[in-house]
Amino acid sequence: MATINLGKIKPNWKGEWATSTVYVLDDIVKSNVSSYICTTGHTAPSSGSFATSQGWELMMQGSSVGLGAAGEVLLTNGAGTDLEWGPAVSKQATAPSSPSEGAQWFNTSASTVSGISSKSLAVYNGVIWQAASVGSPIFSGIGGSKTTSGLYTIHTYTTSGIFTPNIPGNIEVMIVGGGGGGAVSEHRGGGGGGGIYYKAVHPVEGRAYSIAIGAGGSGTPGINTDAFGISAPGGGYSNVTNGGAGGNGSGASHDSGTGGVGTMPAISGWTAHGGYNGGNGGAEHTGGGGGGAGGVGYSTTNNGMDAGDGGVGHERNINGTSLYWAGGGGGGGHVPTTHGSSNGNGGLGGGGAGGSNGNSEGSAYQSSGGGSAFNSGEDTMADGSTRSGGRGGANTGGGGGGSGGNGGTGIVIVRYLT
Repeated sequence: MATINLGKIKPNWKGEWATSTVYVLDDIVKSNVSSYICTTGHTAPSSGSFATSQGWELMMQGSSVGLGAAGEVLLTNGAGTDLEWGPAVSKQATAPSSPSEGAQWFNTSASTVSGISSKSLAVYNGVIWQAASVGSPIFSGIGGSKTTSGLYTIHTYTTSGIFTPNIPGNIEVMIVGGGGGGAVSEHRGGGGGGGIYYKAVHPVEGRAYSIAIGAGGSGTPGINTDAFGISAPGGGYSNVTNGGAGGNGSGASHDSGTGGVGTMPAISGWTAHGGYNGGNGGAEHTGGGGGGAGGVGYSTTNNGMDAGDGGVGHERNINGTSLYWAGGGGGGGHVPTTHGSSNGNGGLGGGGAGGSNGNSEGSAYQSSGGGSAFNSGEDTMADGSTRSGGRGGANTGGGGGGSGGNGGTGIVIVRYLT
C-alpha cells in the first residue's frame, strides 16, 4: 500500500528562540513576551537577537504586565502602547486635574470637595464633576422661576426667595445689585447700575440658601442683592453737584460736578463686574450719565449743553440669551433750549433715559432707555408739561434716568447642567 507523506499536520512548539538553531515551516517560538510562527525554513544566526525579518510572523502579542493589586483593572497606558494595572476609580482627596469625559473619582476627603460629598463617587461629564453613585439622585434644585435652555436648568429670582439643592453639587451663578435712582431734581445725574458678581463653578450643599433681591433706588442708592454669602452692591445716587458712590457711580449734576466713584470689592473665587465711575456734569444745566457694569457713564458734551449717556452694562448669557445687565441711567437735561439741548440715553442693559423737568418744551427732549436687556430701560416719561427720567429696567440692575427715574431691581440667576 502506498504511503503518503502529509508533512506536519500541526505547528511545532520550539520554546524560546535560540541562535544557531534550524527552524522549519510552522515552527513556533517565544521571544520576549510574544510568540511567532516560522514562515520560511532557515538557520538562526550564530549571534544577535531575534528579528522577524529572519522568517517569522507574529502569532500572539504578549504583555509584560504581571498581576496587579487587589481591586485594580487593566488599563491602556498613557502612550497607548501597552497595558498597565490601575485603579478602576481614582481615589484621592482632591478632584483629579485635567480629567477626560467619563473619568471617575472617589472623594476620600472628610469634607465636600468640588461639590462632591465626602466618601462619594463622581463622574466627569466633560464640564464638571457630578455625583454618580448607584441609586443616587441627579443634582437638581427648587426655587425661583425654573426653566431649561439646552443642556441647562435655570432658576431666575426676580424677587427674594430660597434656592434648595437636593444634594451637594456645582452651580453657575450671577448676582446683580439694584440700580441707583436718578437724581430727583432737574438737570442732574443718572443713577449708577448695580454691581455684579459672577462665578462659573460654585459648590453648594444640599440645604436651603436665602436670596434677597435688592430694590432699585427711588431718590436713593440701589439696594444690595444678597445670595450665597455674597452681597452685590447697589448703584450710586446723588442729588447734589457731585455724583454718588456705589457698585457703579452715579452721574454728576450741573455746575461741572464730578461723577460718582464706582467700587466693587474683590472677592476670592468670584468675578466682579462694575466699579465704573459716573460721568461729569456740565456747566449748562445738564447731568452726567451713571456708570454701568460694563463701562463708565458719559460726561456731558457740546460744551455742557448735552447730557451724558449712561454707561454700558455687562454682557453675559446665563439664561439662554446674550443680554446686557446693569446699564447706567442717562443724565438729565434742562429746558428751555437756552439751558440744554438733549437728555442722556440709558446705557445698554436697562439704564433709564434721562429726563428734562421744566416746562412744556420738555417734550422735545425725549430720550431712549437702554435695551438688549432682560427688561429695557424706560424711555423718558411724559408727565404733563414735563419729562421725568425713565425707570431702570426691572430686574436688570439698571440705573434710573436723571430727573427722577427709579433704578431697576436686582436679580439672581442660577444654572446647572440638567
